[in-house]
Amino acid sequence: MSPGFVAASGAYAYVPGAGSPRGSNLARIGTDGIGLDDAFIPSVFPSGGGQPSLGGAATDGTYICMQGDGNTIARANMDGTGFDRNKINVGATYPGLAVADGSVYYKRGSSTIGRAKIDGTDVQDSFITGLSNLSSGLAVSSQYIYFSRTGGCSTRTWCIGRAKVDGTDVTPSLIIGPASNAGDIAVSAASTPTPVATPVATPVATPVATLLRTPTVNTNTPGENAVVTVLVQLAEEGKYTFVFEKPTSNEMPRERAISNRVPMQRGSKIGKRNLRKIYTAAVITTTEDNAKVATRALRRKAQAKKLNLRVVHAPTGTAQSESVIKMK
Repeated sequence: MSPGFVAASGAYAYVPGAGSPRGSNLARIGTDGIGLDDAFIPSVFPSGGGQPSLGGAATDGTYICMQGDGNTIARANMDGTGFDRNKINVGATYPGLAVADGSVYYKRGSSTIGRAKIDGTDVQDSFITGLSNLSSGLAVSSQYIYFSRTGGCSTRTWCIGRAKVDGTDVTPSLIIGPASNAGDIAVSAASTPTPVATPVATPVATPVATLLRTPTVNTNTPGENAVVTVLVQLAEEGKYTFVFEKPTSNEMPRERAISNRVPMQRGSKIGKRNLRKIYTAAVITTTEDNAKVATRALRRKAQAKKLNLRVVHAPTGTAQSESVIKMK
């Protein structure tokens, strides 16, 4: 988005180079001042015709645009390939180009600014009219077009005007220049407002499992192993993982140091699945909504009296939501 006789993007600046006639090449040089390529794009103006020298260049980081053969704007890729001297056919142009958001803005005479799409379509030679004393300076941001003027600027001899990128809200003398001459102008990236992200509502997790009745504990004699049976209702179809865990507490530090899970009871059913061995976590897949599932855990004598059943719903293999059922 650089206007006038110099354009810059990334690590390079693009300026008029040598050639015949003088200034007809587009040169490229590193922004560190090293690596001058005086004929980066040679013969922007053909020998013996067209303008006497390169009149302006601008870039949006994808294309370089420059004044072409009098009534055209030339375009090339950033690496210098794809040069088209007559890419955009417009009315007679003068020094002053700016590029932003897929559009090329150009100065026509001393009172008019034109606009065209960077692909050469939608040419509007009289995009902004009724100005006066336009100089070569032209720049554009995401919201505004800025242009320099060398007269009609109140008490000074030059000023900078502004208009919205849709051509409305024209202010011919926005900034009154303190000096006596108007040069090229530029707009820094900082002038473009930072987009504000639209707040996204936090999704509410779908309930995974609902406890249908109080869990039962079957103990034959006090102190022996017990079987905890839990009946739950699953919210929707998908893949579920059942994990019995001991709550984090100070009851059983030795057991908790080994694992906070307890084994599933061999022979227990989870839905229609019969466990053939002891599991610390059991996985089932249901194809129906609101399925009722009974699950069991073997609570050994040495384990904590409290257990939690954590039901994780992960139909795609990644945990999406879960329910924790606490049992005393």
